[in-house]
Amino acid sequence: MRHTRATPTAEQHNAAAEKPSTSRATAQTFPDKRIGAIDDHIHNSPRMLAQRRQLGQALPAAPVQRKNLGQTPLAGGLTLVQEGQRSLVGDGRGANIYYRSADVDGDRTDALVAAAAINGEVGKRVDVWGRTGRVGEREGVDWKQNHMYTPAGTAFNSDLVANLDPYFLYVTIRYGVGEELEQLDLVYQHAPAFTGYVEQIMDSSNDNTKDYPSMFTNGKEVSGTKLDTGNVAKERNLQYSNIHHKDDSDTITAMTEDGTAKGLDAYTKLAGEGARWQAVRSHARVLKDSSRFFIPVPGTEAEPKVYAVDFVSLWLSWDSAFGKQYDISNVDFGNALLTTRGAFKGKGVKSVDAAAITTDDYDLGQ
Repeated sequence: MRHTRATPTAEQHNAAAEKPSTSRATAQTFPDKRIGAIDDHIHNSPRMLAQRRQLGQALPAAPVQRKNLGQTPLAGGLTLVQEGQRSLVGDGRGANIYYRSADVDGDRTDALVAAAAINGEVGKRVDVWGRTGRVGEREGVDWKQNHMYTPAGTAFNSDLVANLDPYFLYVTIRYGVGEELEQLDLVYQHAPAFTGYVEQIMDSSNDNTKDYPSMFTNGKEVSGTKLDTGNVAKERNLQYSNIHHKDDSDTITAMTEDGTAKGLDAYTKLAGEGARWQAVRSHARVLKDSSRFFIPVPGTEAEPKVYAVDFVSLWLSWDSAFGKQYDISNVDFGNALLTTRGAFKGKGVKSVDAAAITTDDYDLGQ
C-alpha cells in the first residue's frame, strides 16, 4: 500500500496513544492477491485492529503468576491486537500480538533500521526483566534467556509457574521522502524457540513480499507451503528459512531487491540482527556478510592490530558470546572482543593488521 504524506516532516508515533491519521490517502498501488478490497486492507490491517484495543486497561485483581506482557510492567508503548492470536513457529500455540509503528524519512534501509531499533528496545526491556528476576530459573541449570518463556507443550494463562507467555511484536514503519510513503510490516517472534526472529515480511515497495512471505523451520517445514495460523496475514506463507544465507559478496541492503529466499533473508539480517547489535544498525547501509566489526588490540600502537569478527561469525555467536541479549551497545560489543573472544563461534575473533581494514568494516570505537 502506498500512502501520501501531507508534510515531509517525520512523525514518530507512540502506539499506545496513537490515533488514525487523516493525512494518509487511501490509494493503493501495491497489488495484494489475498486481500481483495482497499477498504478491507485499510480497516482490517493490524495497525487499525490494534488501535481498537489499547493497553492500560485495569488488570484483574487476582494474582497471576504466569504473565503476558500486559500483566507485567513491560507493555509500555505497545498496543495489543484484539482480534485473535498467531501460532508460534515450531510450537503451534497461539500467542498474543503486540503492535508498534513509526514514520521514517528515508528509504527501505532506514525503515529496516527503525524496525530493528523498536524490536531491540522491546526485546531488551523484556530480557532485562527476565534476567534480573531469573524468571523461569531451573534448579541445577544455568539460567538462560529462553527459560523465562512459558515452556513448549505447556498451556498459557496458568498460575502454576512464573513464566512469561511468548508473544509476537508486529512493527509497521511508514517510510519515504516527500509526498509518497511506502509501508514495511515485520512480525517478530519472542518465544523459547526462534526468539527475536523475523517471522513475516511485507514491504509495499517490493512486489516479492505482496503475499506476506513467512519463515519456515529448516528441516521440519517445506518451503512453498501455506499454513493457516489464524491472524495478522491469516496464513504462514513459507518462503525463507530460519537459517541465514552467508558468504554473499553484495551489500545486504542491495540483496533485499532479490525476489528469492536470499532476498527475503536479507531483510531478516538487517531487521533481526540489527535488533541485537547497535553496530549492525549503524553499519546497515554498507554491511556485507564479510564485513568485520573491530576494536584496536591494546599495546599494538607501534604496529597497529585490531580484534575483528565477521558478520557471519557474529550472528552465530549471539547466544554463546552475548547470552541472547538485545540492543547491545558498541561498548559492550567491543568489551566482548577484548575479554571473551573464546566464546565466539564461526571463524571467531581474529587479530589482524589494522591496515587490512576497509570501508566494508566497522570501528566499534567510532
